[in-house]
Amino acid sequence: MKLKYLIVLLCVMTAFVTMSCSDDEEEFTWHEYKLPVSASELNCPIDEPVLVNDQAELTRIVGEAANPTKVDFNKHTLLIVKSTIYYGIKKLNYGLSYSDGRYILNILVRKDITTAVTDMAVAYVIPKTYDESSIELVINVD
Repeated sequence: MKLKYLIVLLCVMTAFVTMSCSDDEEEFTWHEYKLPVSASELNCPIDEPVLVNDQAELTRIVGEAANPTKVDFNKHTLLIVKSTIYYGIKKLNYGLSYSDGRYILNILVRKDITTAVTDMAVAYVIPKTYDESSIELVINVD
């Protein structure tokens, strides 16, 4: 009999937890965006996060002929960062995180012994934002 009450209690508790979850909350997600041109061809400033919020601005940055993949700019912003690295690159790691209302784009450059100058760029589709102050760029060279 106690087992029956325990099972019923667990079912009721599970129902309360399920009902308390809101379907209205949009899950915070982002994904990397493959730029259609090389970093040196991008028409954007160096070492500054660029927020793109419409197709015309994206076309201006990548060029007319690039035919960039469409982004749903009603819901999303495209974050682009271009940088010039003044060393040969042995390995390049980058990632985006979100904490306390801020996006943190970390770029780690592991250099090699060559002295090649290299342009690099990364782009992420993120939830809609116009607030450039919410983007923090961290570039570390090792």
